[in-house]
Amino acid sequence: MLASIYPVLVLTDRTPPEWIRPAELILPLALSLLAFLVFLGVAVLMTGDRSKRALIALCGILAFTNYGAAWQVLYDHTPTAEPQAIDLKLLPLLLLFLFLFWLLILRSTFSLEGACRYLNAFWGFLVAFTVPGLFPRLVQHQTPLLHASSPPAALHAHLATTHSRPDIYLIILDKYTGLRSLQNNFAFDNSPFLKYLESRGFFVPRESRSNYSQTFLALASLLNWRYLDDLASDGRAFNHDWTPTYSLNHANATEEFLRRQGYRYYFFPTRFEATASSKTADVQLPSPRRVQPEFYLARRRMTALEAIIRLSNRGFPFLPEAADLTDWKFHQLELLPDSAGPKFVFAHLILPHEPYIYRSDCSHREPYWPGRDDGVDSNLIKQAYIEQITCVNAKVRHLVEQLQDRSSVPPVILLLADHGHGRLGRVVPELGQAPAEKVRERFDIFSAYFVPGHGPGTFYDSISPVNGIRASLASVFGLNLPKLQDLSHWSSSTYPYDFKLVP
Repeated sequence: MLASIYPVLVLTDRTPPEWIRPAELILPLALSLLAFLVFLGVAVLMTGDRSKRALIALCGILAFTNYGAAWQVLYDHTPTAEPQAIDLKLLPLLLLFLFLFWLLILRSTFSLEGACRYLNAFWGFLVAFTVPGLFPRLVQHQTPLLHASSPPAALHAHLATTHSRPDIYLIILDKYTGLRSLQNNFAFDNSPFLKYLESRGFFVPRESRSNYSQTFLALASLLNWRYLDDLASDGRAFNHDWTPTYSLNHANATEEFLRRQGYRYYFFPTRFEATASSKTADVQLPSPRRVQPEFYLARRRMTALEAIIRLSNRGFPFLPEAADLTDWKFHQLELLPDSAGPKFVFAHLILPHEPYIYRSDCSHREPYWPGRDDGVDSNLIKQAYIEQITCVNAKVRHLVEQLQDRSSVPPVILLLADHGHGRLGRVVPELGQAPAEKVRERFDIFSAYFVPGHGPGTFYDSISPVNGIRASLASVFGLNLPKLQDLSHWSSSTYPYDFKLVP
């Protein structure tokens, strides 16, 4: 039993405090204890010897718990294999080894009581060593979110006379590929949608490139109006920890500046940890507690249960948001012009990113997230991506009309992709391991800027997000934000801060 719960406790201990709430431990612990009871039940059926039962159950728990680590090793060393194919080989092998260990235990003529006493002490020590560090971490997370902050008193009189200050909508469309790559690699012409946005007053760059190859980096750069070179300094380039950048997303220059101008901050949480919650937002839609956390999935991926889910085509890198929830978010965005302003709205919409949850007419489909993009189903995967983009275009059209038509003051609307598709599967490789065509596609992004009254030359065809937000805020507030170079940085999932400039 101790061996079954220890992995949950140690995963909790290694997880940043802001990622986890006490209630989120219930499901992982329940999964572990259920696995323990199943293996104990099997052991009871196999023998009446208490010591042998305990060791049989322990072998089962260790196999169940460490399956994910073995699977990951094979996956990393067989880059062309489908995930399910690895499961079909690894599961029988694991069961064979488990059967042999059980047979060895059952046929043993030695007393195993001493081994059981030693193992009880061993696992008891590990659990006891972990538990004390958990309490302050879990209690720390009970600090309430700041839902009721208001502008400084000195701004009230000024705000009363600045009713023309525009609402600002920053909407991230995750993994939305640019026009050229959609045409060349997906045989899809997105120009009618871009021309529609231009007819509504948007500036739509035709050669915009993302600043970073991964979402959490792209968002941190965008929200803070700068590049992230400092994250790679002082020997940190080969740091595996993503969390320093998450804090740049949670408390960023954009919301801090706009709060000082008297704006209320509206935030849309996701199931992606970089945008899972905000401690500075005035309003969160929905409450982060309604968005199922990733901690359970992280634990589940370590177990053999994930193999069963993968084989049933339900294995996702993180828990997808239901299409109903995404529909709800779009509807809430459409209603926001009716709320008192001025307001800053940040919505990271995980679309058209996988999983594919929409057909082209926006009807819902069973979530589909292929393990790779270049397998035998590559054409079907491309079609699913295009159908999802077609639905997103329809939803964005309606949203733009509502925001523009219902706002008493013309709003600022920034529609930006964090990066393009790239057809790289679920893990971003090192730059040298990615074909040039896929690197170009990963950086080729959709973007559109609606900034009423902006001057000529404010935006240009090759503008990247970091300059797009600087130009937008400079135009609205008269800030002195000089143009930076439009740079694109590549880094892998393994070494996210080992930035490589891609010309």
